[in-house]
Amino acid sequence: MGSSRAATIVLALAATLIVTAPACRAPVKPYECLTDIEGVTPDPQGIWRCHRDIMRRVSKNKQFSLREFREASAFFSRVTSIEPNVIESAVGPVPDRRDVKQHLALWDTWYEVNAHRLYWDAGSEAVEVRD
Repeated sequence: MGSSRAATIVLALAATLIVTAPACRAPVKPYECLTDIEGVTPDPQGIWRCHRDIMRRVSKNKQFSLREFREASAFFSRVTSIEPNVIESAVGPVPDRRDVKQHLALWDTWYEVNAHRLYWDAGSEAVEVRD
């Protein structure tokens, strides 16, 4: 098998990797924080809760996909400027579960103070924070 074919297979596996607790379990269904429902303005607090739920599952060693973790990490980093630490691995950045637990408390505190400032910006198609 050529090295480019092997790299393609590894990348394909990494894109679909489901991280689970130590016991072997069936993969979870895709869990996305939907923001592109036609004709409906997304709820910024609902999107926040969706991403928070992903991070809560990570912190409790429940099933999640690396894509979910990366999207939730990017969301919290962009909205709050509070970035979780990650561990570099062969499949890319993976969560440090203890760090995520600590960051959940930081994100919750940020949300208590700033939830009223969150809004959906149709131009950027993202949750933004009012000044």
